[in-house]
Amino acid sequence: MSDKSQQSQQLQLYRPPRPRRPRPDRPIYGPPPGRPPIGPRPPVGIRPPIDVRPPVDVRPPVGVRPPFTPTAVDPGAMRFCLYQLTDVTLLDGRRIVFFPIYVGSVSVAGWELVGYNWRFTGIDLYEIISFSCY
Repeated sequence: MSDKSQQSQQLQLYRPPRPRRPRPDRPIYGPPPGRPPIGPRPPVGIRPPIDVRPPVDVRPPVGVRPPFTPTAVDPGAMRFCLYQLTDVTLLDGRRIVFFPIYVGSVSVAGWELVGYNWRFTGIDLYEIISFSCY
């Protein structure tokens, strides 16, 4: 066989791989759809409004205080503050500005305002005495 016929035979045998078609439920590039693993950065320079009032149909509970003190904040309640500026009072008396992005069964993770910078941190729910989100 001549060199030319061998080359043409090799070219006929080789087929380049077909490009995969993108699936409509997945992007062609980048991370999978959904929330980013760490979450968005907290807003910069945004302060909560001064006169924040609850909606008219929401009323505080009526009655005496329970005879026990809860040992931890309910994670279900903390979920309402996801991706919002939150004022958190800790067991040691410190108050911090927090931007939660994940609430688990025993802890919460997010961005804590330290001075003029944001620091990613996690807090055990039993360390939180109270919180208010804006």
